[in-house]
Amino acid sequence: MIKVLFVCLGNICRSPMAQIVFENMVDELGLENNFEIDSAGTEGYNEMCHAGIHRGTKEVLRKNGISFDEHYSRKIRKKDYEYYDYIIAMDSENITDIEYIVSDEGFGKNEYIETERELVIITAPGPGSGKMATCLSQLYHEHKRGISAGYSKFETFPIWNLPLSHPVNIAYEAA
Repeated sequence: MIKVLFVCLGNICRSPMAQIVFENMVDELGLENNFEIDSAGTEGYNEMCHAGIHRGTKEVLRKNGISFDEHYSRKIRKKDYEYYDYIIAMDSENITDIEYIVSDEGFGKNEYIETERELVIITAPGPGSGKMATCLSQLYHEHKRGISAGYSKFETFPIWNLPLSHPVNIAYEAA
């Protein structure tokens, strides 16, 4: 099985279009069982809002008779670099972003935190506090040290994008 990942900035236009066109070409040749094809972005803001394919991209695909299923944006992940046989960037800036993300200046910028526990919980208030960056940095450093590690994200209450007066947050406070 040949695994191919197309990468652009936001994963809502160029990389999903490349993925869809390539999937259609592979299907037409009867080679769908030989390929695993996906796409991702170097930025994660579209993934946070569950963004789908840009309407202009959909129009171009339909205009050219290319069928597609809905696709939702996702950010490229560390495991993608090892999993995919081919990572195809949509432009030179995306290549630079990819190289930077998985480097000592990207994920490796923060110092490694020595831990002695099997489970470490990183907490901080609200979004944008650095929890994810700390975890990704730790994973980067542990991978370089040959340590097999994982990460799971849990959201806490109150739910940051709901008003404190929302029934869910009131129930949290009451508990």
